Amino acid sequence: LESVELATAADGHSPALAAESNFGLEDGAATMVLGILVCADRLGLAHLMLLCEHWLSRVMSSDNVCALLEIADEFRLEQLRLICLHFLKRRSDCRRSPSFGCLAQHLRDEVLWAARGL
Repeated sequence: LESVELATAADGHSPALAAESNFGLEDGAATMVLGILVCADRLGLAHLMLLCEHWLSRVMSSDNVCALLEIADEFRLEQLRLICLHFLKRRSDCRRSPSFGCLAQHLRDEVLWAARGL
């Protein structure tokens, strides 16, 4: 994870990737996928970014959805962003979580706007 954090700092990406522990995976798969995502973004490998986006959407849970939304926003992963928004608008318990309160204001506003449109 440290190499991912160092790589992202050089790219100007925020420490959202440091939220790897929220994925609840002990095998390092999330760290590896996030590292690949950073490299794919750097190299402009859109197809590889799509594969990472797909994998991240499949490990989404109420514990990591806010971290995934931050990552989706940061890396312009529109499908993952929409999946996170849909998940959050359907799960009011996630909107009351501490991790939701830590989201950037524009992301919280977007989730709350989507939730009103239920």
